[in-house]
Amino acid sequence: MVTDERSDPASASNRGPVSDPESATATLVALVEDAVGEPIETTPPAEPSDRDDTVAVVGRGDAPSPIDRLVDRVADADSIVGVVPRLDASLVERLRRRDTSTDSAGNEGVEARIVVTGAAREAVTGPAGPMVRAALESGGGIELFACEGDSPVGLLLVDDRAIVGLFDDAGLAAVLIADAPAVRVREWVAAACRRSLATAERLSG
Repeated sequence: MVTDERSDPASASNRGPVSDPESATATLVALVEDAVGEPIETTPPAEPSDRDDTVAVVGRGDAPSPIDRLVDRVADADSIVGVVPRLDASLVERLRRRDTSTDSAGNEGVEARIVVTGAAREAVTGPAGPMVRAALESGGGIELFACEGDSPVGLLLVDDRAIVGLFDDAGLAAVLIADAPAVRVREWVAAACRRSLATAERLSG
């Protein structure tokens, strides 16, 4: 198990509850800055950018919403590796559709390795687990793993992007998306995902 709170997303569980959208984004940025050990310059959600060196943070109440921004990022992904504490229905459906079809350019479905923790782990290992796993794994491109523990933080590597999400009781409260390879966010997310995969129980394949 990882015990260094700067590299372990579970350390975020010691933070207080998210009270409003602004505090959610501030909490998420502070958490990631603590983890990577350096300040992060973010792009306001109202100022979208096509640059490949940005870090965007989106909170509930922004347009597009955190979950819409996340779904958009995974829509055309070729590879996803992640650790998720919650399963959002729209994200699951997007993954399922990407897993079982090719897009207009002829690209094949996504290849994903997902470690589930917390409520997500309960969803895929509980009474309804077989149906949830069948929906996710129907195309053969998604591998599921389970790990004990819980955290309000989810981590994803979506192709070259690093994505960090902060969850509360209402769902995804904020999401930080790092498109900048030089920013240490991607390095931290990749390392955390590798550690989780190394200790997780394989549920599929």
